[in-house]
Order: sequence, then C-alpha cells, then structure tokens
Amino acid sequence: MHRVDDCSDSNIVGSFLRNAQLAVRKWMRTYKNSPRRLSSDPQWTANDDTRLLLLAKQHTRVPSGGDSSSQPTWPQWDKISSQWPHRTREQCKTRWMELCPDAVLAIERENIRRHQAMATRRGPRSSVRTHTLDRLGNCVKRAFHCILPYCPEKLSSRVHTLVLTIEALPGKMVLEYLKGGHTILSDNGKIYEVVVGTNGSHTRFSSHYRYTSIGDPYGLTICIPHLPVIHLSCGTIVQQKQRCTWIQLERTPMPSLATVWTNENFMKNVKNHFWDTIAHTFTGKQYGPFGSSSYSEKRAPPKVIRIGRPCVERSFRRYRARTRTAYAAGSPSRTRRRSSAH
Repeated sequence: MHRVDDCSDSNIVGSFLRNAQLAVRKWMRTYKNSPRRLSSDPQWTANDDTRLLLLAKQHTRVPSGGDSSSQPTWPQWDKISSQWPHRTREQCKTRWMELCPDAVLAIERENIRRHQAMATRRGPRSSVRTHTLDRLGNCVKRAFHCILPYCPEKLSSRVHTLVLTIEALPGKMVLEYLKGGHTILSDNGKIYEVVVGTNGSHTRFSSHYRYTSIGDPYGLTICIPHLPVIHLSCGTIVQQKQRCTWIQLERTPMPSLATVWTNENFMKNVKNHFWDTIAHTFTGKQYGPFGSSSYSEKRAPPKVIRIGRPCVERSFRRYRARTRTAYAAGSPSRTRRRSSAH
C-alpha cells in the first residue's frame, strides 16, 4: 500500500469532516422543508423513521471513561435491528446515517481524534498500523454520503457525479485522488458521458493527452460551502484496445473561454492555475483541492491510479440506486416521487 504521512492525512480528513458538518448544518437550516434524496428502499415510512431515531438514542454505547454526550459513539445496531423482523443492521445503519448526518460526521471526527492520539502515544510504527489510508478513505466516502441527501438541487447532480468517481476507488486511494492523483478508469467512457451530461459541465483546454484524447476534455466545478473548490477535469483515451476515462481533480479550475464574460473569477483562476502548472513543472506533482500527489501520467514511467471495470460497475449500480427516488419531505403523506440525476 502506498504510504504517506499519517498524521498529515489525519489532519486533512479531520478538517474535511469539520467543514462538512458546517455545510450540512447550513443546508439543514436553509432547506428544512425541501425534498431530500434518500435511499431507494421503499419500505421506510415516517413512523419507521421516528422509531429508528428513538431506538438509536436508547441503544447508544456509553464510553467506559465517561458520559456518551462528551464522546459521540455509534448506536448498537445489532440490538436495534433485532426490533425489526425484516431489517438488517446495515439497513438500519444506512437509514440512520441519512437521517442524522451531523451525528455521523461528529462520530467520524471523534474516531479520527482518538486514533490520532493513540498513534502519538505509541510511536510512528503504530501510527501506520492503527490509522491506515484505507480507514481514512472510507471515512471520506461515508462523509460524502452524509452530504448528498442535503445538497440543494442545483448542486446535487454535481456532487452525485463526484461521489460516483470516489466510490469506484479503493479506500486507500481516495485521499490520493482528492489530492489530484491522475486516475484512469476502465469503463468504456461511461463516467465521461455522465460528466458531459451533468449540469454545469463545459469543454475546456487540457494539457493531458492533448494529441491522443478522444473528444473534447470536459470540466466540472463543485463548490460545497466551507470546503475547497473541487474542479473535476476528464476526457477519454484508448488503452489496451479499450476506451477509458481519465480523471483528475484540480485545486484551481482552468475556466472555459466560453465563460470569460460571465465568470467573475476568470482571471484569478487563470493566474492560480498558471502557478500550479509552474509548481508541477518543477516538482512533478499534481495539485488538487486537498493537497499534492505524485500520481501523474507525465512521469517516466507513468504513475497513475488505475481502476478496473468491476469497481466501476459496482459504483454505477450504487449511483443509479441513489438517483432513482426522492423523498417528499414537505408532504404530509411522506410520499415518494420520481427523480432524475441531472
């Protein structure tokens, strides 16, 4: 497994979780009565939700060192699921995560803080053993799932597209991807087509595969409150006789010339992207929203994050399930209505 400084990565994820909490709280206050995207399971009702929240409050593990209110912990899902004849612990946990994103993010932050303190006491070797990149990457995935149901409508499709790409990655590569690591997915161009069809995507100039790219490169800017701006750049190439999507997250978006008159930050983005390019030329690293990465196709030999077809297909199945239904939160009958991803 590719190892980096665990303490630094723990701080990055801890900061991300704290800012994600702020964003979710803001949306929960602002869009309290707006429809929310929830799971595709049609069996959950308003009464089930109320009962689940009550059971989760009753069956919460109390830390051995003190009161549960000071240290947020996961509810005891085995005991909770036993109250439902046809529910598994994972179904109950997933539903509770959708209903209580703020609590989930608080628990994740507490777990990171606890493991980081443990690693500091036991030394650097224990740090790598007790707090791996895989743990941090899966924590980031869960955090994005907490953000998704509460995104405003204009931002929802963009965040769904970002989560589609993140879910295809193994946990240990998620942070490297968010730091700008160059990624190639064996998907026959499917993810590229999703990006092209996402609201707000646009053609853009790119130095990646300038002479071998199939079709125009596209960019998609995702602005989540309190989080760094995430600019997703992608295109398609042919490798090993199959069409693949290449993706890279950038710290500063390279704006399209088509937006020169409407984008107030056009010149600022151009200048910052220019300095990132200069830094890349001297260091060989890519610069993404969460840091820098040594994964670049321009190295000799190339060093990229490569994702196979099974992982991409599994991510697509989850993507379709998430965007299949929506919850009419403001409706008295709590009925469901059809929803589109874009």
